[in-house]
Amino acid sequence: MHSLHLMSKTTFLRRLFFYGIFLFLAPQVFSAPRLQSATLSQGSSMARFSDSAAYLHWAIVNPEPESITVTLQLEPDVGSRDAIYSSRILVGPKSRLEGRSLVHIGDAERYIISLIQHNQRVDKNDILIRPNHERRMHIALLNDGESLSGYSEIAKAQQLSQRLVFSVVRHKNVPEHYSALAIYDLLLLYQPDLQRYNSLQKLAILDYVRQGGSIILCHAELPFKLLGTELEELLPYYPGCIRQSEGMAELRQAFNLKEAEQAPSRDQNGDLLPPLKHDFLEVLEPEQSQVIMRTQERALLCISQKGLGQSIGLCFDPFIASRADQELLREVWNTLLSYSNYLPVNMRPDSRARLNETLQQLQGYEIPSVKVILRIFLLYFLCAIVILSIFFHYKKAALGWLVLCLFGLLYTLGIFLKASRIAVDQPQRSFTAVTTTLWDGNQGASSGNGNLFAKVDCRPDLRGSALDFFLAPPSRSFEHDGATAIAASPLHITSDWKNISLERIALQQYRPRSLNWSLRSKNHGLDQAELPRLLLTAQGMQLEAWQAPEHLQDAQRAIMLLPSDIVALQFNRAVASSETRFEGMEADLLYLAVSGYIRSLNLPAPALCLLANRSSRESGLLHIKDGKHDFSEYDYHLEFVPLQICLAEENCLIPPELFKLSIPPRSLLRQHYRNGQFQDIMLQAGTSLPYALDFDLHPQLAGLEAEEIKIELDISNPGGRASFDVQLLDQQKKPLEADKKEGLSFYFKPKTTVLDPRENKIRALISLHYKGNGDNALSQRVNNWRIISCKLQMLAHKAKEQAEAERLEQP
Repeated sequence: MHSLHLMSKTTFLRRLFFYGIFLFLAPQVFSAPRLQSATLSQGSSMARFSDSAAYLHWAIVNPEPESITVTLQLEPDVGSRDAIYSSRILVGPKSRLEGRSLVHIGDAERYIISLIQHNQRVDKNDILIRPNHERRMHIALLNDGESLSGYSEIAKAQQLSQRLVFSVVRHKNVPEHYSALAIYDLLLLYQPDLQRYNSLQKLAILDYVRQGGSIILCHAELPFKLLGTELEELLPYYPGCIRQSEGMAELRQAFNLKEAEQAPSRDQNGDLLPPLKHDFLEVLEPEQSQVIMRTQERALLCISQKGLGQSIGLCFDPFIASRADQELLREVWNTLLSYSNYLPVNMRPDSRARLNETLQQLQGYEIPSVKVILRIFLLYFLCAIVILSIFFHYKKAALGWLVLCLFGLLYTLGIFLKASRIAVDQPQRSFTAVTTTLWDGNQGASSGNGNLFAKVDCRPDLRGSALDFFLAPPSRSFEHDGATAIAASPLHITSDWKNISLERIALQQYRPRSLNWSLRSKNHGLDQAELPRLLLTAQGMQLEAWQAPEHLQDAQRAIMLLPSDIVALQFNRAVASSETRFEGMEADLLYLAVSGYIRSLNLPAPALCLLANRSSRESGLLHIKDGKHDFSEYDYHLEFVPLQICLAEENCLIPPELFKLSIPPRSLLRQHYRNGQFQDIMLQAGTSLPYALDFDLHPQLAGLEAEEIKIELDISNPGGRASFDVQLLDQQKKPLEADKKEGLSFYFKPKTTVLDPRENKIRALISLHYKGNGDNALSQRVNNWRIISCKLQMLAHKAKEQAEAERLEQP
């Protein structure tokens, strides 16, 4: 009985002890802040694009009677090399706080969101992402109205040149930094509520367009809403008035469609419905815009260049036209898509690989790849086999092992000596970067890619303005997975209301760390400066001498970037001209690497690029310090200035550099074009196939008619077994044979229209014929052929309608 009483007393005391601990910890447990919700979104939908910017939407509840500071952290699942993002957030007493943070997501499928207080995780959530890898063109539709419909039917249309995905973005989900808009290939402004847009959202749209994006204004009332706002400079025309039109006959006539014979529309009761009425916008055409289409001598589609991008203005509603007429759906959207700079992911040039080569040239050394390391190991292994084989043959095994040890010592010393020379000329702590900026009178947004480098192990502190900067890890390269980020740990990026910084970053000696950043523009609204002019004459193209502005006179070299090539320019005393600088071979490896990077950017507009080397003892791009030590900076800066293309004579020669080669969606060449280059194509006996190619002309040269066309092929054709022929397609898609042939050069004098006035492109067919070897028509021997280059040159003059319109506009 006594033992039972003692046991019950012990149990009671134990329970009382645990109950006291529970009472002591309960207020802390139940009063801790919690994460009520967390989602990753891009636009108005869940995040589905990998290796891109996204917004983390969060809601935090604070039940405590005092304000608290917590850290919201987003990190990828284990095994990923993506960045870790943290935000320090102040939450008021007994309140609920909502917000969003701009982050970068990679290719991980699971992300963990943690709420941290006093270095302890108090709550967490996880998000699963299924990245969308479909080859579709992604379009952001900025709309706050309720009358929009029919875009899902447009996305399902099979007759379009691209497969489309529309993302409707409301005002509250419009990004405040242009880097978050980079996931979209095209922007459509329909009925945005601009009064609810803040200045950062409008600035993000402007930066997106001026950096090379395309935007379409597709509602009659929209231009009047843009007047007097920051987005007014996007207007490609001056709005006049709105008139109403019945039916689609006027639009069908403008798109060269036959008059439709449709029965009158009736409702469910069989009563006649009133004819469809839609709005037409009457506009005045400014000088710097091009009118692509007209109807009854009125502008229907205008386009103007804004920075490196372009703004397209429609005078009708494309969604109403698409719902009313399937033929108009095809013609309208194929025309709009032809003026976008979209390329499928697998066809885009690998700009990251070219950038890595440039950064390696800037730092003066190259990180050996895995191939090189394997070759070094295999060479040592083969030498070891040879040494041991010789000494074992003469039965001197001990001497053989001794010689092998001495050889290994000398081999290792040689590797160390070679590695020590890599960083002889490098500073102790350096920040090497390639930055790009646009200037056309306004300083545009900047993008930068840099490497942090140190000869000693250190932990630098890197900071920038949280409002202006967006830090991200380097994008992935098709050629080198992981780019140049050698260290295994991902970047840890932390932000608050004032600063954004890299934290917990450790630099190992001689091993650089890479990062990217995007900086918003700060001086929109100034008048456009005088831009360089590219004159087209009957002899070719000539750049007028152009004086660089004062803040760009530190440039050392100049390059003219054209749609299909780059041209080195003379840059003397801050004056750029197209005089030949020299005829010898280029020996500057850094310049060659930068040229390859510029060519891979795939910019939609011709531009003049000024190259400047800027070095300083202290970094000015970002604030970087290692305790009391500063990081020196070496910035290779690329300043892009848009070009104005002018016709100096009535008849002008359009050189091949101004035509951009494109591949139609259903062409057989599409599967043999990767990363901006043609691949080998299998050749078998009995082959006779057509390969379609398009040559796109920049909208600044719209309204021309072709007189003579020359197409020159450079094809790798081993043994000359195959024969090739080239045909042009006119507007009715009828093939036109060449008037003269000289080897692989084909000359045409077309009698019909071959330069499509609506899409501003020339369509061609390359025909391949291969019968086989001798009389064996069923030979299974396989060869490969490949297109090295395909150039088109055109002698043209202004179309009669264009010349007459310009004559009437003159006073």
